[in-house]
Amino acid sequence: MPSLAELSPDERPRERLLRCGAHALDSAELLALVLGTGRGSGEDALQLATRVLDEAGGVDGLAGSGVEALQSIQGIGPVRAARIRAGFELAWRATPREPLDPPLDPEQTLAEEVARLRGQVPPGERVILA
Repeated sequence: MPSLAELSPDERPRERLLRCGAHALDSAELLALVLGTGRGSGEDALQLATRVLDEAGGVDGLAGSGVEALQSIQGIGPVRAARIRAGFELAWRATPREPLDPPLDPEQTLAEEVARLRGQVPPGERVILA
């Protein structure tokens, strides 16, 4: 992926989004817009976004990452982690869903059910990876 400086001003993510729509951007370009800026170490927003996606395991990995996991990625502090989580939460809320099948278990807390639906592990539960 080229750096932002290598792109002509008309081909930068923000300008392309305004001209062509969000669907025309790839995941790294969309994430670069969420991040806003790069790091002071010469890594621009697009380069940072590309690296974050690689380290997180792509969009699916990023979507499943909690704030603490996001902050473990170099260049992602609490503000950027919160922005990323907020973006995924908005997407989640905008996603139409079918009625729950099976219905909610009355013994399960709402937080546990939300975590299950999102594919996350509820607090206190452990996952063993083989």
